[in-house]
Amino acid sequence: VSQREDELRGEAVPVCSTVLGAVLSRVLEVDPPASECAFQRLTVVHTVAERWDELLALYDEEIARTPDTHRRANLLEEAAQTAKDFAGAPDRAATYLIQLFELRPRDRSLASSLERLLERQDRYSDLVHLWRTQSEVAPAEEAHGLRLRIAEALFDRLDSPGDAINELRAMLESDLGDPDGPMEMLERVV
Repeated sequence: VSQREDELRGEAVPVCSTVLGAVLSRVLEVDPPASECAFQRLTVVHTVAERWDELLALYDEEIARTPDTHRRANLLEEAAQTAKDFAGAPDRAATYLIQLFELRPRDRSLASSLERLLERQDRYSDLVHLWRTQSEVAPAEEAHGLRLRIAEALFDRLDSPGDAINELRAMLESDLGDPDGPMEMLERVV
């Protein structure tokens, strides 16, 4: 009898979570004011069942329909953490963090985390975009260093010597920062 009870409990949990998941999904569709509560409950259902792809798809939908920037940022943080720590999807985590960085371009901690994640994944195009965004809000000396890193990535990682030269030329024409770094890089390119 005890073995049969265990079997029934094991069957009841997936059935119950599936039904609850379907009900909560329907609430998300038809009742926007109740959607935040339904969303939270549904994330718990997917997390307990370890349905990571479904959970991340749920985050994608909620992020897309959320007009509130603060809430969207929180959702992006949660989705990135879930993708990285539970779903084993660092590429997806980086995509969430890129979206979050667009909302918080001055967040140095976020930029640093994103930079490490992108480097581990060899996503140098995204890194160049990150560094360009940072250089626009950074102090002159720091911006100079970022632009030099951009030129190096363009040349060394993205096989784009023409773009690297254009970046270095713009650095030299700006008269900001030490010209030695860009000149040394130009010599490497040549």
